[in-house]
Amino acid sequence: MGSSSSCCEKSGRLDAAAETVAAPKAAEKEKEPECCHKATEMDVAPMWSADLEGLQLDHLKVHSDLVRGISLANALGSRRLWHTSPADLTLSEREGLWGRSAKVESFDLFFSHTWRTWGGWKVLTLSFHFGWKWMLVLWLLAVGISGLLSAAGLLPAPISYTPGEILSFQANADFFPWIFLSIACIMALSFAALPYILAVSPKPTMCFLDVVSIHQTDDHMMRKGIYGLGGFLSVAKELHVLWSTPYLSRLWCIFELAAFRKANPSGVIVLNPLFTAIQTAIWMVVFFVATGIYICCLLLSQGALPLVGIVSLLLLPSFHSTRKHMRERHALISQLKNFDVQSAGCRLEKDREFILSAIQSWYGSLDAFNEHVRGPLREELLKDSKTELPLGYALLVSSAPSAVPLDIFTVLVRAGAPAEVVLCQLFVCMVHVFWLALVLNVAWRLCARFAARSWKGLDYVVTMLIYGVVVLCYILGLAAVRRARSRSLLATLACAVASLSLALAVYGKCRCRAARLDAALEA
Repeated sequence: MGSSSSCCEKSGRLDAAAETVAAPKAAEKEKEPECCHKATEMDVAPMWSADLEGLQLDHLKVHSDLVRGISLANALGSRRLWHTSPADLTLSEREGLWGRSAKVESFDLFFSHTWRTWGGWKVLTLSFHFGWKWMLVLWLLAVGISGLLSAAGLLPAPISYTPGEILSFQANADFFPWIFLSIACIMALSFAALPYILAVSPKPTMCFLDVVSIHQTDDHMMRKGIYGLGGFLSVAKELHVLWSTPYLSRLWCIFELAAFRKANPSGVIVLNPLFTAIQTAIWMVVFFVATGIYICCLLLSQGALPLVGIVSLLLLPSFHSTRKHMRERHALISQLKNFDVQSAGCRLEKDREFILSAIQSWYGSLDAFNEHVRGPLREELLKDSKTELPLGYALLVSSAPSAVPLDIFTVLVRAGAPAEVVLCQLFVCMVHVFWLALVLNVAWRLCARFAARSWKGLDYVVTMLIYGVVVLCYILGLAAVRRARSRSLLATLACAVASLSLALAVYGKCRCRAARLDAALEA
């Protein structure tokens, strides 16, 4: 849970929490960010932790009457559940939490997270993880509907525009960026609509979410739930780790990793770093703004390629932001490489004893568990984690720039262009989508390899160099396809196939390449 979000309440006061566990002595003096919940700073009396022996709980025992979950649709739709630790809620607010969950036999997903990280980032991360396919479907739907209506002349097009020459064809036609506007709207709405889309599934995905799956007001049920976490993990099919920098410093989070792998040797552990979704969202917003400005400039200058370089200056701050976020990637790799369970924080000594005794009984010794995390578990977590930019995320980012050639496609149809000219422009659209996805991967890897450091002056120079390389790659790709479309349909098709093949190759499961990059980051 990383959460120990579950707290007891006595005389109107919260007394303990699984994630009320704070850093041990060495870390207690660290300054907490303002987003950290007050529960981590409360004076907590070990009210129910002191009688732990009386519970007589098996570490991995399942209490079937307490196995309660919430559907993924409801978990994402009720975003306040992620924003506030139960320790910061009033008694009346906590009384309603238990009723949000329902009795289940097992969990499809067990969400492991820490309340020390703002809940909005977790919702964003889960929205990308479970919603990117739906977003792409909605993107295609928006492109199809707006493109057909615009090409058929059923939408107003008050601007006269002359696209560049394509296969010696050039014509003036009415124009308006309906596809771009529809994509912008559908992408914004897709985040809000995702819970409703997931809700129509005939078989809902049931999840363990500490804030609703553990009773927050009944002392006895709460302690059975918290100390029975191992039992909940034993009936979970997937442990979904919402990783942020404080995660591996919390002993209850580590307990969840240890218990799940012991109870489910072949179970799935998904490491989902928050920084990947955060940076993807930043890129999406920046690219939509930049594309909107580019379209305005395009109508004034009639398609000068240098505009790409000028407008791309808006991307410079986002690249610097990416390099800063990549420090978290370095931190993740370093934390796993140098993992030591003894250094993790836990506020209550009884909780600490409970967790460490459980880990010792499962792995033989704490040193053996440390070696397991640093070795096999580390490789497993990094192998399929989202520390690399997923292709689906890159396609979402490229959805805005791809609107420009798609809108030009409708211009050609309205102008009555020959079929081969229209088909040629369709290949140009493919190049825009997949070449940009490829360039984004280059940007991601460069930012990861040269993450921001403490020397600010040099940092800005490095960002400028990365920015220059990325923009140059993108412009060269566009220049190549422009030249191809003016020559032949076959040359344009070759550009489209090449960009698609390169994108698939770069985003493919190349674990050796990822391992070499991680090794370079560690060095």
